[in-house]
Amino acid sequence: MLEVKNLSKSFAGIKETVTPVVRVNEFLMKQGEMVALRGESGSGKTTFLHLLAGILSPDEGKIFLDNVELTSLCETKRDQLRASSIGYVFQTFNLLRGFTALENVLLPMSFAGKTDKQWASHLLMKVGLEEKFHHLPGQLSIGQQQRVALARALVNQPSLLLADEPTGNLDRKNASNALEIMDDLCRETNAGLLIVSHDENVISHFEKIVQWSELNRSSDQMTGYSQ
Repeated sequence: MLEVKNLSKSFAGIKETVTPVVRVNEFLMKQGEMVALRGESGSGKTTFLHLLAGILSPDEGKIFLDNVELTSLCETKRDQLRASSIGYVFQTFNLLRGFTALENVLLPMSFAGKTDKQWASHLLMKVGLEEKFHHLPGQLSIGQQQRVALARALVNQPSLLLADEPTGNLDRKNASNALEIMDDLCRETNAGLLIVSHDENVISHFEKIVQWSELNRSSDQMTGYSQ
């Protein structure tokens, strides 16, 4: 379902220096597989997810999603593929403040050229927000906002769900509930899940764990980079 080959990304530093951030020779995921990527903050994990999502373009290498070479697509085509096939849960959730919970979940559908209010409502009910459809993000707790973000990420039934420290703003109880919901929704939609975290309580939830320090061959060269 996901295949990465010889992927690299560097960023310009001070005094014309170049800082290597990601160098992954090979990474594979099967359809419906759930993987935790363990790594410290500031080690390049977010950059890796942004590359997989097509938000960033690599310096070198290839990414294949469902046999489509993401890295060969123009920006518009990458946006279209991301809308239809990739869900992303950001650490800060990135909900639109002027939109209700239901509208936030429906929005990605419009980007993919479809609207299914019944399915969006179903996902919000699955995450326990059946009475919060018309609430704005500012009227929801942090845990509730996180559940809206989960529903939004899965509304287009993507092949792959990327989650960047999705429980970082939650207490332990809400974090555990969020992981269970994420697990259930991914199984219902048959989405693969790649979650990155440095929290052992999160990592221990998964059977397959990948060490970012072993996967990323440039990690020992990175200094002063905050992603």
